[in-house]
Amino acid sequence: MIYEYISNICATLNIFVRERRVAIKDKIDYCLQIFAGATQGSIVKLLIAKGMGIAKQSVNEWARGWQTIMEYIQTTPRKARKKIAIDETKIKINGKWAFLWCAIDVESRELLAIEVSWLRNGAVAIWFIKDVLKKCKNKKKVVIITDGAGWYPWACKLLHIKHKEVHGGKRNYVERFNRTFKDWCKSFNKNFVVMKGNELDRVEEKIEAWCVWYNNIRYHNGIRGVPCLT
Repeated sequence: MIYEYISNICATLNIFVRERRVAIKDKIDYCLQIFAGATQGSIVKLLIAKGMGIAKQSVNEWARGWQTIMEYIQTTPRKARKKIAIDETKIKINGKWAFLWCAIDVESRELLAIEVSWLRNGAVAIWFIKDVLKKCKNKKKVVIITDGAGWYPWACKLLHIKHKEVHGGKRNYVERFNRTFKDWCKSFNKNFVVMKGNELDRVEEKIEAWCVWYNNIRYHNGIRGVPCLT
């Protein structure tokens, strides 16, 4: 079903039309491997082992095409939600530490929003929670679940949103997302290398493309399906 779904998008957007020696299904497989953590160089070596001397430039083109497909797919629909787990984790951008904020619907396991910032404080928490609430039809009924960080209850109080501090339990879902995310980061040595100027926006674009894969394609054992398609 996934291959048929993505193949139809490829036909609509006229993507993956070059290098006809490699079938569209195989190109999709290679792109999935890249976004699951494989390097483009390893894909080139795999193709050489199969007797196809495909240049790295072609693999780069497939990866860019994949980002276009990801942008085409709707990721997080706005709907009624009950509990949302929020957390933040450290990432590196051009060798400097930054913070990735993420929010997971604990029932559907959908990733609702991400934000990259240089700071970790109440002001950023408010900004991020506002973005998360855009995915909720019933804002006043939503419960925000976090760890013991002091900026969350303060931000939720100002936004008139219910808050609950939890250690383990439902918070494990967002911590599990962080582990999956960091597994992906290993493919580029856990350091986002981007052009200087608007680094946060450039990194967010890369992460958002990966998040579409996480929400719309990756099979989730906990719900026995794909978060946004279940």
